[in-house]
Amino acid sequence: MKFGINNLLVTLTTTTTLIALHAIGSDAFSPLTPSQITRKPGAAAPLSATNFDVLSDRGGVKRRRIEREWTYTEDDGTEYEGKGKFETYVFLPEGEVKGCAVFMHGFSQYTLAYRETLLRVAKKANIAIISPETGITSGIVLGELLSKPLELIKDRNRAQFVLQRALSEDAKQCIRMVMDGEEVFKDLKIKKNTPLGVCGHSMGGGLSFPVAAEFQRINYVFTMAPAAGVPQFDPISNGVEKRTVANSMLLAGSCDLIARPTNVMEISQKSNEKKKNSSTFVEIKGGLHTGFEDELVITRIPLDRIIVLVFGFNAILDLIALAFAGFLRTNTGQLEGSELLMEFFFDKMANGRKVDPNAADIYLKDNLDNLKWYNKFNITNV
Repeated sequence: MKFGINNLLVTLTTTTTLIALHAIGSDAFSPLTPSQITRKPGAAAPLSATNFDVLSDRGGVKRRRIEREWTYTEDDGTEYEGKGKFETYVFLPEGEVKGCAVFMHGFSQYTLAYRETLLRVAKKANIAIISPETGITSGIVLGELLSKPLELIKDRNRAQFVLQRALSEDAKQCIRMVMDGEEVFKDLKIKKNTPLGVCGHSMGGGLSFPVAAEFQRINYVFTMAPAAGVPQFDPISNGVEKRTVANSMLLAGSCDLIARPTNVMEISQKSNEKKKNSSTFVEIKGGLHTGFEDELVITRIPLDRIIVLVFGFNAILDLIALAFAGFLRTNTGQLEGSELLMEFFFDKMANGRKVDPNAADIYLKDNLDNLKWYNKFNITNV
């Protein structure tokens, strides 16, 4: 799936305006009360763009700023050196850290969109989850694009390439730092010899395979609606075919028009061709691309806040429409079931065990509250 330069520029224009307005102060968003609409029933209030940083060092979530130390060689031999600092959010269990996974977000999202899921999985599976906060509004991305505007004209994929390069390289640096036992993660009780995995949603899911292929120690990849981007980071040619991990699980929504189930299944099939019974494919009946997110956001701003700010949705009918849309997205079992499968998968990683689709199916059935939801999940070795 090609996200394209037009999508990026539209998103950047919108988010730049919104971020500028947001800088005026939280009062600019004071009329907004429907932000809770997009979360599942019983969940804690979602973190907004203003309070996420404040809470980042509480409740098992830690924020770290890291100096970039990587160099990327482009197809023409040009070496690009990553510069500046990047942020990561680290989600921690309450007890011993038995494993570690690096998570990569979707194209226009940041960690905020997945916070509840990542925190829950970290606690349930007893693993640390490191989520690089590198995205479309990051300095390394915008700075590169603005410094070379002609490249955007010559290469329509340039903008997406710059974004994918930055996120994947920052993720790989986090992995190397864990493996080397560097203090930034060692201080969080993440040991250098801990079991390692990679996970992601959408663009981040597609990047998971090329990232994992770089490390012999990584044999667990969990993805939600993995979407292929530019050829340099294709999940099959630069991931599975380069090195196939021993355990992968790929989730796809049957109604997803971005990461279509047939395309996701192809990655799983290729994995099993390269390494027998290595990959599990999960199709979710009625599942959506955004159904894997705790909260719908563009960059760090919740979508309902953007809608109200831009369109002035204060009327009761508009709020009802937002509530109904939120109900459809969060009351289908997609999010809950996906979280459970992620818990199951990384518990196996933490304990060094094989991921078995039949065992995953049993775990899902035993832990989902609604049997109708369970029947929407088709778990197979394709």
